[in-house]
Amino acid sequence: MNEIAEQTAVKTSATEEEEEDDGQEVKIGYDVQALRATEFKARLESTTYLDWAGSGLYTDSMIQENCRLLQSTLLSNPHSGAGGPASTTTSRLVSEARDQVLRWFNTTRDQYSVIFTSGTTAAFKMVLSRVY
Repeated sequence: MNEIAEQTAVKTSATEEEEEDDGQEVKIGYDVQALRATEFKARLESTTYLDWAGSGLYTDSMIQENCRLLQSTLLSNPHSGAGGPASTTTSRLVSEARDQVLRWFNTTRDQYSVIFTSGTTAAFKMVLSRVY
């Protein structure tokens, strides 16, 4: 979860409910209005966006962080091996992204692998090629 989402994650009467060990109900969710105001204001000012499954919106903080990274870091194909420092940096960032995904799902590289694909169709094709 990005820093902004962590800052705006609050105990509310939102949708996800959990039970604590003492049996007390705790409701956990996000202040959607705060996220909308801080992360999507310019793009969603008077729009209701419903295509999250097809294309989730990137937050303003994601745009800023990626611009900072691209302006300050030389990146190249992580698979080029002989790409020198740029390839090494890119490989490290990809590895860190995999680790973040695994932490999000509370698991490790010993239990699961994270494979990045170009999109949903490529992912389904990869899975189906192993099934049939």
